[in-house]
Amino acid sequence: KEVWLPAIMALNDMSQGILRIRAATLRLIVIRDPAVVQENTTLLHQLKSDLSQSQARFEALITLDEERVLYERYKTAQDGYLADQDKVMQLSAQDDIDSAIAVASGELNQHAADMTKVLVDLTHLNDKGARDAAELSSTVYGDAMSLVIMLIVAALVATVFLALMLTRSIVRPLTEAVEVARVVASGDLTQNFEIIGQDEPAQLL
Repeated sequence: KEVWLPAIMALNDMSQGILRIRAATLRLIVIRDPAVVQENTTLLHQLKSDLSQSQARFEALITLDEERVLYERYKTAQDGYLADQDKVMQLSAQDDIDSAIAVASGELNQHAADMTKVLVDLTHLNDKGARDAAELSSTVYGDAMSLVIMLIVAALVATVFLALMLTRSIVRPLTEAVEVARVVASGDLTQNFEIIGQDEPAQLL
């Protein structure tokens, strides 16, 4: 899986979205100024829309069965939370604050705790996956570097060997040619020389 970090980012956005929805819901109950109530109501609709977008991003990144099971648990808790949160908004609109507080301090709070726990578990799962992937990449990189070094050393050895062979094939005939020239220069024309090869040094002999 190559989407660990994008998944973690999506989960972070989901967590932030939930926290902002909880804060705005609390303000909706505590601050009863009509202008502020309207502002919080509009904000809550926007935050829920943003949360849906973050969820869609995360859902597209799910590949593990364990991750899918955890996300289904999160969805169950979130559905319960949003249903109770809608009740709080309706009760707030009716100025039934006591009932709104009762819902907010009861099942709404429990659903929020369940969502938070599952989001933490999902984040830990993806964080572990990211760390394991990083370690694997490091191992693969190390193995690849070892292979490259071995190939470079082998190529260097082969190059040195070929250079020595080439040098020998050139120097040896030239040395023999120098020896022939020395013998001839001394006036000794009785020596027999064995000429091996057909390259330029051999033709020189």
